[in-house]
Amino acid sequence: MKTKLSEKNLLFLAGGGEMGALTRTKDWSQTSMGIPQHWSQTFRTTLNLLLYSKFPKFLLWGQDLICFYNDAFRPSLGQNGKHPAILGMKAEEAWTEIWHIIKPLIDNVILNRGAVWNEDLLVPYEQKNSGYFSGCKKIYRLARQGVYHRKTRKRI
Repeated sequence: MKTKLSEKNLLFLAGGGEMGALTRTKDWSQTSMGIPQHWSQTFRTTLNLLLYSKFPKFLLWGQDLICFYNDAFRPSLGQNGKHPAILGMKAEEAWTEIWHIIKPLIDNVILNRGAVWNEDLLVPYEQKNSGYFSGCKKIYRLARQGVYHRKTRKRI
């Protein structure tokens, strides 16, 4: 299903380089995210910021922890590696080889135990070129179905 950017509520998907283009053309109806017309405003804003950032960013969203990333992160996935297949994929399926390492870090964030920071954490993953990703610096606060206030846990 091709996205029609002429619809006013889809302008957040305009631009964003290669990953913006891939996000626009992906058939999201085949994922748990559903079609972009039904994405929350919180997610739209978050994705727009991610796609336009020059800093490498990777985002897991929703209960299925669906994968999104920007052009700056793309080289981390290797030539002919996970890119572009993991866009829209469940994290557990996309990162099977390191799930045992990253799942506890992700859970820590989801359970509101605070941000995660690891200096020079070596996380070996398949990317068909080089074998290791060093520098899993931050995992940003994730949301199950939106963003929640840290103390009240009410959706914002």
